[in-house]
Amino acid sequence: MAKRPFRMGLVGLLLVVLIGLGAYALQSGGVSLFASGVAPPQLGDVPAFTLRDQHGREVTKANWLGSVVVVNFIYSRCAEACPLSVAHMLKLQTIYGSEDRVQLVSISVDPEFDTPDILAGYAEKLGVRSPRWSFLTGEKAEIYRLARDGFRLGVIDPNDAGPTSSLPTLRTWLALRTWLALRTWLARAVDYVTPAAALAHSGEDHQPIRHSARLVVVDRQGRIRQYYDSKDADVLQRVERDVALLLR
Repeated sequence: MAKRPFRMGLVGLLLVVLIGLGAYALQSGGVSLFASGVAPPQLGDVPAFTLRDQHGREVTKANWLGSVVVVNFIYSRCAEACPLSVAHMLKLQTIYGSEDRVQLVSISVDPEFDTPDILAGYAEKLGVRSPRWSFLTGEKAEIYRLARDGFRLGVIDPNDAGPTSSLPTLRTWLALRTWLALRTWLARAVDYVTPAAALAHSGEDHQPIRHSARLVVVDRQGRIRQYYDSKDADVLQRVERDVALLLR
């Protein structure tokens, strides 16, 4: 009789381990431990948008169709969260230098400062040479809607919050984090981590814009397929793997 509780305990332990492995796979970027070679699942459509690139040209969702697109959200005055994400994009620029079916897109979360001219100078300083790497800016409301409602990524500019609006902004932010956490577990999405602080050096009165530093892969039909934490050591290998699967 003593063996039965032992066996039940062993089965329970194995279940906990399996669940833990599955959770780790999702939270580390959604890479399945059991589905090697399978394209990542569809996680939602990118909504329509109209923005401008660093050359002042209009860019819409239609410009993405037919390409696999790697997207990140940045801003030119960012000094903490963005450099690592941008470093990954610079490496991807080299990896996909001759692949005309892959686009790289960096969207500014500080569009009031990041005009096309500013972004053009920023891209030049970074060493961007690929004609398929766009830096986008536009109306702030549209960019924040695209980030939050389209890509389901957190972004908040504390400089927008006055003394009377800081509490509602905080409530909205907490609600967004709660919703994203639930979506992760229930819809096989990824862990939309709390946005990292991105420091800006524009003066003591300018607070850091908080935004996600994740990379996002969008397929050739304009559908979000995967998220990647910039801090993961194997992020580039996983991006390459998924892009290759989506190019088949």
